[in-house]
Amino acid sequence: MIDVLGAMYDLVEKFASTPAENILRAWPNRVALPPHSYAVMTLINTGRRGTNSTDFAFDPDTEEDGEETDSVLRETMVQIDFVGADAAANAGKFELLSRSARFCDFLEPYGIAPLFADTPREMTKPDGTDQFAVRYVITLTISYWDETSVAVPWFDDATLTTEVIQ
Repeated sequence: MIDVLGAMYDLVEKFASTPAENILRAWPNRVALPPHSYAVMTLINTGRRGTNSTDFAFDPDTEEDGEETDSVLRETMVQIDFVGADAAANAGKFELLSRSARFCDFLEPYGIAPLFADTPREMTKPDGTDQFAVRYVITLTISYWDETSVAVPWFDDATLTTEVIQ
């Protein structure tokens, strides 16, 4: 299983100016936000793209079950909220790099391909202290293969009978 949030955390840590301890996953809870610059990642949608691909593997020299692996191409939207003085710069950087070889090369070891990011949206609003928190939001769309494997019994010989039906 692909660790999408782990990959996104590493991506934000590498390419944004947000301190690593201030990169958060959005949870429906009451965790206090860091006081200054931070980023919040939210998986907002995952869908199927295409038909399953099925592969079979077995060792004909043994009597052990074979293995069937079913794969599906997924497309996932990840919302990243950048908050702080450099929020606009971080969001703009992600929008630009999402269509570059730089993000492709960085995410390849995770088995993830970046497709694109939408235009950064300015979402500045007052925070809990009635001060304005500069906030820019982007949605990064990524793609990856998700797969599962199951044991499949197999056989060497089969007897086949045919009959003509008139």
